[in-house]
Amino acid sequence: MFYRYRLFEVDRSEAGEAHYAVLIEAGEVIFTGDGRKLRVVDVVPVEEEGSPFVGLLRVEPVSL
Repeated sequence: MFYRYRLFEVDRSEAGEAHYAVLIEAGEVIFTGDGRKLRVVDVVPVEEEGSPFVGLLRVEPVSL
């Protein structure tokens, strides 16, 4: 099972989608499929029935 998320930058611009095998929490550092390293600032659960997403992640870039 994979959890699907929509990603948004802290300025609210869209940053794509991501799929993970575990639930993501605020404060975690994640890697996207295109190689970006991002810190999760906030997680907003999606409660809309039938939505393909379990949450919205507000993220900021992390220096490599």
